Amino acid sequence: MNIEYSICIVSHNRKNDLHDNLIRLLAVFKSGSEIIVGLDGCTDDSISLKCLFPEVIFVEFNQRLWPSVARRHVMALAKGQYIFGFDDDSYPVNKDITSKIINYFNQNPQVGILAFRLFNGLDLPDNDVLFNGDVNPYMCSEFPAGACVFRKNVYETTGGYPIWMTIYGEESYVSMRCYELGYCIHYFPEILVHHKTDVSIKINSNYPEFRLENQVRNGLLIILLTYPFPNFIFLSLKLFWHNVLKYAIKSRRKFIAIMRGIGSATYLLIFHRFREKRISKATFKNLRNLPLPFYNWKPPER
Repeated sequence: MNIEYSICIVSHNRKNDLHDNLIRLLAVFKSGSEIIVGLDGCTDDSISLKCLFPEVIFVEFNQRLWPSVARRHVMALAKGQYIFGFDDDSYPVNKDITSKIINYFNQNPQVGILAFRLFNGLDLPDNDVLFNGDVNPYMCSEFPAGACVFRKNVYETTGGYPIWMTIYGEESYVSMRCYELGYCIHYFPEILVHHKTDVSIKINSNYPEFRLENQVRNGLLIILLTYPFPNFIFLSLKLFWHNVLKYAIKSRRKFIAIMRGIGSATYLLIFHRFREKRISKATFKNLRNLPLPFYNWKPPER
């Protein structure tokens, strides 16, 4: 069978969520597609889903790789001309997305990546407001890894998700490389993705500190490894002071998270000495002037 679309997912100990999501994805993507799931150091018997979904390709990673590296490995297996990225709890609400996406790519050859409209929450709003409002695409600076689609050749030419990333920020790296190649990213709100997540659980756990640590770590690495001179000097100092003034002086736990992030980034820079080609000043300036996609779309008030 000729594979035109590859749907790539990474999951860690989310067996039930992954099960429900695969059912939804299989209802949308049928002939001409493949679904590849990377089980990232799972200990919850997620691999047993292989028997329930024989049409899905499961790849097991014995140890935790974290999303950036796990996605890199999964997407390296993709055979489709277009590669979709979803989380293990995100799925497209639209049922006729492939023809719309192919038409848009064909009409806009400079577009390398499409970022979809993303709704976060356990329950979708009423159907009559889901597709109301502004549906005009626009050029944006990056994309959400759990709600996007790539031209395969563009993704591969960017070098893919970096091996020195963990979680939070890997999209920014691929976005920069996309623009440096002469392609661009468009926000494509016509496709709505439901990220079926309980926001209250994240708020009431150590999630904020975990996210803060990794955002500081990865943000500092991106700045120091890829930004042009002298911008990387000023922006690394700005990142440090911003987080200290906004979070560290208010919370001991957040101060520790920030210090861990800085320490982890420093260790990698000194002992692993990753080498990255810096983006041009023109690309840097262009990205700074572009808006973000909607990472948390809210329905219009009635």
